[in-house]
Order: sequence, then structure tokens, then C-alpha cells
Amino acid sequence: MELITNSNVIKQISELEKDVTFKSDLIIEESQRMIKFLQNHLHSLKLKVLEQGFCSDQQEIEFYKHIKPYLLGKLIFYNKVYRIESQAPINMLSVQQRYYNKKLDQLIAENKNYINHSDFYIYYKSKKTHNDHIYFKTGNIDLLSGVNSIVFEIDPNFSTHYDFKIAKILSCEQLSGYLNHRLSQINKSIQANQHSSNSQSITWTESQSSLVELIYALYTSNSLNHGNVDIKTIADLLQNMFNVNLSDVHHSFHRMKTRTKSRTMYLDKLATDLQEYMNDSYK
Repeated sequence: MELITNSNVIKQISELEKDVTFKSDLIIEESQRMIKFLQNHLHSLKLKVLEQGFCSDQQEIEFYKHIKPYLLGKLIFYNKVYRIESQAPINMLSVQQRYYNKKLDQLIAENKNYINHSDFYIYYKSKKTHNDHIYFKTGNIDLLSGVNSIVFEIDPNFSTHYDFKIAKILSCEQLSGYLNHRLSQINKSIQANQHSSNSQSITWTESQSSLVELIYALYTSNSLNHGNVDIKTIADLLQNMFNVNLSDVHHSFHRMKTRTKSRTMYLDKLATDLQEYMNDSYK
């Protein structure tokens, strides 16, 4: 069979994956496109292998240890993403958060029961090669040794069973990253909504002139950015923070300067209220 390299296969898939955004409103369509491409590519390789065979044992081992598992792992991954997203709730973020957390817990359990703690998993992850001639050449599956039932569903002429195990390892690793990414997106949205909700619940209940006093006090005391900020910026910040609209900050300030009594009534009140609170706290 003509040489098929793992780097060429990775390059072909990577080129197509450049268009995969993993955006929640596009991922179902993107997964379908990747599934179709990977299925067709895997089918073409199968026909080539069955028709031409391999030129050497090393070529066969390379194919079943690296090339086919990479393709099959991607196919399993996108198929699982498609199924997960097709069934995902579209209502409250908290419901979505529970859904993806459950999927992640299921994946961790599957990974623990099926993959981790097995001799083959240790062999593969430690990059050993001394049993490659057993694991990655067809015709070595012992159906009486208690292998997983999935072996009865695979084509023994196009699988060593262990190529499927590697594909499962690769798909689990990629799916774990995907689910954590989705949870991160949801958590950020929840935090943003909470921040927005908290901001909207705080309103200014004193007079507008009182807020103007506070604005100018912060400005003249250089309390923000070491004084490197102008009146308008401070005014806009506090108006947004407290959900209030000041009609004219500058004119309000000039009117404050002509008051017959204290020109800083609100700031005086703040000082008095704070001192009284301090006194009460000692009782």
C-alpha cells in the first residue's frame, strides 16, 4: 500500500477544523460536517487497506497505532459533541450548567472504568513499543480472553481492537476539554448576569445635588487614579453604577457654591452619620 503518514492525516483534518468555531449556535452544524468528512475519509482508507494491504509490519503498526486511531478518535469526539449539543437544554443557564456537569461526570466515570488503570493504557501513555507487534497487527484478537463486547462489532480485517482503544483515549481527552470549555462559557455568562443584576439593584436614593457633591469630592481629593481622571469620567461612572441620570453636573456644582448654609451638606451628613455609627458600635 502506498505510504500514508500520520502527519499528512493530521494536516488534512487540521485544515478542515480551522472552520470549527465551537460556538453554541453553530456546533451542531459544524459537528455534522466533521462527522461526514471523517466517515468518508475513514471509509476510503478502509477500502485502500483491504484492497492493497501493507508493505511491511512496521507500516501496519504505524497505521493501527497512530493513523486510524487519530481519525476514529476525532469521529467519536464529534459524534459525541453532536449528541450532547442536540440534547442540551436551551433554557436557564443554571440548567445548562447542571447538564454539562453531568456529562463531564459521566465522561470521568467512563474514562476511569474503561480506560484508566488498564495495562494497555499504561503501555500506550508511557510510549512503550515492545508489544506493538501484538497490539497493532490484525489477527491477534483472542475472542475467548474476555475482551470487551465491542470487538464483535468491528471488522477484524480493518481493526486490531487496540486501535479502537486508542481512539477512545483520544476522544475522551478531547471531549473533556470541550465540556470544560462549555462550562467555562456558561459560568462566565452566569457571573456576568449576576454582576448585571447586582448593579441594577443598587440605585441612588439621595438627591442629585448630593451625588454631585460626592463626584467633586472624589475629583478634588485625587481619590481615583491618583487624580488622573476628569469630572465627566467620574460622573459617568457613578451614574452608571447607581442608575441615576444627572441633568447638569457643572451647573449643579456652581449652585452649590451659592448655598446660604453649608456648601457641603451631604458630605457633612456623611461624616456625622459615620461618627454616630461608630459611637453606637461601642455601646
